[in-house]
Amino acid sequence: MTELERGRTAGQAGIGNYQLDSSDPELEQPNYLPPKPGYLKSELGELTFRDLQARRDRLDNQFARDLLGKLWKQVEDSGLLKDQSFFQNRNPVRLSEVMESNIPRLQDLLKRLRGEHLGVLLLGHEEEVLTRLNALHPLQRMLMPARMPVDNTGRVRLLIDYAENITAPFHRTSHAFRRAGLITLLVCVSLAMILIPVLVGDDFHFSTVFSQFPTWYILSITAFRRNHTGLRALALYISLSDEFACDDHDAEPQAEDSLP
Repeated sequence: MTELERGRTAGQAGIGNYQLDSSDPELEQPNYLPPKPGYLKSELGELTFRDLQARRDRLDNQFARDLLGKLWKQVEDSGLLKDQSFFQNRNPVRLSEVMESNIPRLQDLLKRLRGEHLGVLLLGHEEEVLTRLNALHPLQRMLMPARMPVDNTGRVRLLIDYAENITAPFHRTSHAFRRAGLITLLVCVSLAMILIPVLVGDDFHFSTVFSQFPTWYILSITAFRRNHTGLRALALYISLSDEFACDDHDAEPQAEDSLP
């Protein structure tokens, strides 16, 4: 049996949206077993590259390791952890030193993800995922219909683009749709910057403004990718590594029992 088939079999265990205990607003505990841990802002800020890398390295499940590897590649490519010294094991740099302003948002994303076993959802309950995606805004369903992925690359893309649409409370527009909206807006602005000066005959104004647009466009896309895509990938990496670690821990007694 392949890793994917084992994952699908394990995925039949069940899913759901779980009521959170609000007794501690920073360490809310969803009512399911096995639980994912909650994180204080201070705990997230203390994480280093060595800590994050160890989450993947300690897993035996190759399917999980591959999925987490692709998520981590998204974090690296986004530029979220822009200080390259963060990726060095010597004199490790903490998250609080490279993305302090994003720590509260990272904590909020992790709180949302605690209420769902995403691995179980993707591998064992594809119909439920499609049901939730069908609740998207009609305009998005018409322009950007969502489809179930067939490999880990597609699963990573779906998790990043639709995490807020498949976990409660459900949003009606996705990260992918907002990204497309930003690009469309920038294209419209660029056309206006070209056409308006031409129509009014202000050649100097046209050349000055138009020359600034490529820089503005690149900065806008880069900031969106770093502060949205990269942050979501990091939250998913931490949440899924916790989930897979729980699954591996639960599987240990069964593995021992099966030994001759």
